[in-house]
Amino acid sequence: MKRRDEVLVGIFLTVAVAIALLGTLWLVRGGLSSGYPLYARFAWGQNLKPGQPVLLAGVNVGAVADVTLRDDGYLDVVLRVNDDVRVPKNSIASVKPVGIFGDAAIALTPKGPSPVSYSAGDTVKNTILAEIANALTLQLLSRFVMSWIGSCLDNCPGDR
Repeated sequence: MKRRDEVLVGIFLTVAVAIALLGTLWLVRGGLSSGYPLYARFAWGQNLKPGQPVLLAGVNVGAVADVTLRDDGYLDVVLRVNDDVRVPKNSIASVKPVGIFGDAAIALTPKGPSPVSYSAGDTVKNTILAEIANALTLQLLSRFVMSWIGSCLDNCPGDR
């Protein structure tokens, strides 16, 4: 009888730990949170997963609810935004790295104040042009820095 009680307690504890772990994961990914959906589309390779934060001007306002892989090289992303937050219609969505371990967040960046906001079910403006502009800006900046360093090295007084 004593052995049987030990087995039952072991099974009970195993089930309780599994339920606690799954419940914690569910809550962390927004299980009880309400909010309205917004949609965005990004290129493959953005390291997006459900549960990652959605930031509006750097403030956490929701989470990624779902990520769907498309055959044409894009990801359809469902954003769950808190009910008390209004995202300005002039906002652009982009993927921003968070931390050093490869995590990502969706950054909704408004161009300024706007009286018009996205409604539930709207799609945030295409972000691909913004990503291309950021890449070009970084490329131009790196070329400028390299040419500046080269000119400094050419004009430096010293041993020749």
